Amino acid sequence: MSPPAAFVDPLLLPVSDQMPDAKTFWPTCGRCLTPKEIVITKPLLRAVLGDPFTGTRAALWSSTYHQPLSAVLSNNFESTEIALDPKSGLAHQWCETQAESVEELELHVHIVDSNGCFIGHASIIARELNDLNGVLYLPLKDFDDSVVGTFVCRYTIILPFQNTFKCNGSKVIPKLVGHRGCGAGNRQVRENTIASFQLATQVGSGVNFVELDVHLTADGVPVVYHDYKVGHGSRAVSINACTYDQVLEAFHEMVSENCDSFVHEYSTNAADTLPTLKQVLRELDPSVGILVEIKYPPDLVKWTQKLVIPERNQLVDIVLATVCESEERCISFLSFDADVCSMLRVKQASWPVYLLNSEMRESYNDTEDPRTTTVSGAVSYAQNENLSGLVFRADLVLENEELVRTCHDKGLAVFTYGQDNNDVQQVDRQVACGVDCFITDSLPLLSAHFGLKEAEHLSVLQKVDSLAEQLLLLAEQVAVNQTTIPEYPDLSYPEELYSRNQILHRGLA
Repeated sequence: MSPPAAFVDPLLLPVSDQMPDAKTFWPTCGRCLTPKEIVITKPLLRAVLGDPFTGTRAALWSSTYHQPLSAVLSNNFESTEIALDPKSGLAHQWCETQAESVEELELHVHIVDSNGCFIGHASIIARELNDLNGVLYLPLKDFDDSVVGTFVCRYTIILPFQNTFKCNGSKVIPKLVGHRGCGAGNRQVRENTIASFQLATQVGSGVNFVELDVHLTADGVPVVYHDYKVGHGSRAVSINACTYDQVLEAFHEMVSENCDSFVHEYSTNAADTLPTLKQVLRELDPSVGILVEIKYPPDLVKWTQKLVIPERNQLVDIVLATVCESEERCISFLSFDADVCSMLRVKQASWPVYLLNSEMRESYNDTEDPRTTTVSGAVSYAQNENLSGLVFRADLVLENEELVRTCHDKGLAVFTYGQDNNDVQQVDRQVACGVDCFITDSLPLLSAHFGLKEAEHLSVLQKVDSLAEQLLLLAEQVAVNQTTIPEYPDLSYPEELYSRNQILHRGLA
């Protein structure tokens, strides 16, 4: 919604232009006007005062008024007061309210100045909104109903997930995960295919988790593919704008045109084509865990690529409904989109939710959302939304080795991905930092690396068991013959792992 035509004000400039010292930020906590469950059962309206994406302050008016102090928000039953930051004009808290239906969601705002004087009021009426997510510019009106300014807020409406399901919701954190199966750009098998997932987790690989990317087609089918479009150049089609059959046709056309430069043993295998999420869940062994990344582009990518994007609630609900059919499988959700993570968090409590973050180092990254443009913003948001953790690009951890400890202190697990996870030395540095999980394109390399360490560890245990047996025999000889203890057997072992006392304890246990 655009600012009222009758009101044009220089304060519509971003905060950085209005006040050079002011910084934009995302609120660190919320005020809920209605009791809120861990998993919502009613529609929820969340309003962030001002627009942290652009730094536009919450209340705009001519300079003849005093600086705003706070906003009083109510839903006709309860009210709360939220202070506005004096420099940025943004709020450090968001406001939430729930109702039996979207049509009943309302939030009334009264702005007062630094002298406590009423300036103007505005109302967010959900039934009058065209979208469930966006930015509002509403006229601020005084007691005489005259427009005195503009109220700005970023809002989202989260609908409850209607499906009832029972799920164990295992919170297992894997050590090693195959990126898009056997890895992005793998020459042996095409990424994000059932063939790739099966090869990555075949018996003996030591890997039982894979990561995949999910989009929603125009006819509501979750498909597994990385990019937002399928095809070459101008003939590429947006996944979200086409039916599944159309997407599959575009995929097969792309493969046939590119077959000479991408040949491998699975090239004619049905398992090596673009699958649906349901097909992956059905074909993969139930013991294989899946990290499901839900793709949702930032506005800039949406505009430049002319993408048709599904509404977030629809996207999340259909993916959840699909995953519900695989009750026993270990599932975790990932997304670069903070609002998608928020929805996943409040719509269900069975599966972990992780925010992906690479700051602004990749072409698809959001350049405006304070929750994702910086590591500190991502950590703060993940903690305040009670997410399970974060998935960082590995170089962010390598450049700031205290980052993992900071996250762990806040109760957040840390996963990493990226080129550095294809380098054993860089992975070992991350292990020393305490990184919980590695998503990698080099599964054989890291699997062998981690497996080698496990083999060394197992060898030590076997040697300790052998020494323990010898100690038991010695103890029996002493008991039977009542003689002095002979010399100990050779107790050579890796001193960095085991001490003589540990071996003795193991032998006498």
